[in-house]
Amino acid sequence: MTNPWMAFPPEVQSAMLNFGAGIGPMLSSASYNLWLSAEYRWAASEIEALLGEVRSGGWQGQAVETFVGACMPFLAWLMKAAAGYMEVASQQEVVAAAYVAAVEAMPTQLELTANRVVRGVLMATNFFGINTIPIALNEEEYVQMWVRAATTMATYSAISHSALASMPQTTSPPPILKSDALVDDVEEDSRNDGHSNSSHASAIDRVFADILRNVSGGRLVWDPLNGTLNGLDYDDYVYPGQPIWWLARGLEFFQDGEQFWELLFTNPTAAFQFLLYIVLFDWPTHIAQLGTWLAENPQLLLAALGGTIANLGAVIGLAGLSGLSAVPSAAIPTVVSELAPIAAAPAMAATAGAA
Repeated sequence: MTNPWMAFPPEVQSAMLNFGAGIGPMLSSASYNLWLSAEYRWAASEIEALLGEVRSGGWQGQAVETFVGACMPFLAWLMKAAAGYMEVASQQEVVAAAYVAAVEAMPTQLELTANRVVRGVLMATNFFGINTIPIALNEEEYVQMWVRAATTMATYSAISHSALASMPQTTSPPPILKSDALVDDVEEDSRNDGHSNSSHASAIDRVFADILRNVSGGRLVWDPLNGTLNGLDYDDYVYPGQPIWWLARGLEFFQDGEQFWELLFTNPTAAFQFLLYIVLFDWPTHIAQLGTWLAENPQLLLAALGGTIANLGAVIGLAGLSGLSAVPSAAIPTVVSELAPIAAAPAMAATAGAA
C-alpha cells in the first residue's frame, strides 16, 4: 500500500507532530480512565458484597432471586465498564508512547532549516558546477529526512488508529428492574398476587361469587378465576374511602389464604415464599393506602379512637362491678340468724295476748 504521507514535505509533518499540547492531555486522560476503572470496580465489589449478604442472610426464595436478578445486569455492566476504562487507559498510554517515539524519530525543524540553508548557500556559490556533488549530497540528505518523516508519520498514524479502534465503547447502564423470567417464575410458583391461577378458583369461591352477585343485584361481579372485581384487578382499587376497596381487600385476603393453605400441604417451600411475597410487597402497599387515607381524614381516626376509649371505659366499669360478686355468700345466713330472734319476739307477744 502506498504511503500517503510521502506526499507531504518533512517540514509540514514535523510541524504537525511538534506543534501542539504534546502527550500531557493524553496521559491525563489515561490517568482519569484508570481512576474511573478503579471506582467502577469498587462499586461492583460493593454490590457483590451486598448481594452475598442478602443470599446468606435470612432471605430466601423467589423474592431474593428476583432482587438478585434485577441487580445482575447492572453489576455486569459495572464490571464490563471497569474493564473497558482500563483498556482505554492502556491504549491511550500506547498512543502516548508512540507519539514520544515519533517525535524522537521525526526530523526537527532545526535540521530541516539547516539543510535548506546549506542548499541555498551551495546553489548560490555553484560557480562552474563546483558544488554539484555537495548539492547532490545535500539533496540526498533531504530526501532521507523526507522518507524518515513520512515513515514516522505512517507508523504513528497506524498505531494511533489501531489503538482507537481497539478502545471499547461504553454503553448506557441498564436499569435495575425485575427480570421478566424471574417474575414469571414467581407468578407461576408462588404468587401472581396472583389470582389468575385456575386452581385458585375453588367451589367456595364460585358459590360466594354467585351470592355476592345476587345480593347486590348484579352490581358486584367477582371473578375469582381471574382475580377481578367488576372487571378490575384487586390492586386497581386504591382508595380506602370507597367501600369496594374494603371488599377487594377482603376477597384478596381470602384468596391469598386459600392459596397459602393449598400450597402448605402440597409445596411448603412455595407456600412460605408466597407468604413472604405478600408480606413484603402486597400488604405494605395497601397499608400505605390506608395510612394516606387516614392522614387525609383524621376525623375518622379520632372517631375510631374515641369509640375504643369509650368501650374501654365500659369494660373497666364492668370490671369494677364484678368486685361485688366477691362478697362471701356465708355472710348472708349470719345476718339472718341474728335477725331471727328479733322477728320471733312479736310473734310470742301476740300469742300471750291471745291467751
